[in-house]
Amino acid sequence: MRCSHRYCRQCVVISCLLATISAGAGCTTTYTARRTENLPVVPLEGKVPIRLGLYMQPQVREYTTATSGLRLKPGGSLGEGIEALMRSLFSGVFLLGSMSSANSADLDAILMVDILGSDFDEGYGGYVYNILVGYTVTDLEGRILWSESILGTGKRSFAANLIKRVYSDCMRLAIEDNLDNTLASMMKNQWWRPLLEGQQQSPEGD
Repeated sequence: MRCSHRYCRQCVVISCLLATISAGAGCTTTYTARRTENLPVVPLEGKVPIRLGLYMQPQVREYTTATSGLRLKPGGSLGEGIEALMRSLFSGVFLLGSMSSANSADLDAILMVDILGSDFDEGYGGYVYNILVGYTVTDLEGRILWSESILGTGKRSFAANLIKRVYSDCMRLAIEDNLDNTLASMMKNQWWRPLLEGQQQSPEGD
C-alpha cells in the first residue's frame, strides 16, 4: 500500500526494522559521499607563497562509517575537497605518498590529515552526519605550527524516495562544513606567517 503522506512515521519504522534485519543477516548497503560542490572562498587576493606537502593517512580515502546495516564512505570526497582547498590557498601543493618522501621534496611545511571519528544519526525530521578530522601542520624539523581537530556536520530531511541521495548528501554537506571550518581556523591562526618571515630574513643564495 503506497503511503499518501510525504512523511509517514510507520514507513520509517518499517524501514529501520528492515535495515536491522539486513544488518543481522550480514547484508550491508554502501553509500559514497557525493563530490563537494561548494568549496569555501579563500579571502585573499593571491595564494600564500608556501610549498606545502599534503599527507593523508592511508585509511582516510577508504574510511567507512558502519551503522545499522549501512556503510557510509566519505573519505574519497573528503580527500578531494582538502586537496582542492589547499591548492586554492597555497602556491604549491604536493601530494606525499609517505612521510619519508617529504625528506626529498622541496617543501616549506607538511600538512597531515586523519579522520578521527564519525557518526550517523536519525534526528527529528531528518538525518545527521558528523565527521571529525584531525589536521596537523609541521615545519621540516617536525615542529608543530598548527594542530586542530575540526568537526563537520551535514543534515538532510527525510526523503524515502531519494534515500541513497540523502545519505550521500549528508556526507557531502558534512565535508563542506568541515572544509569551511578548516579554512576559518587556518585564516585565524595563519601558521604560515613565521615561515614567510623566515624566507624574507634569509640572505639571497642560502
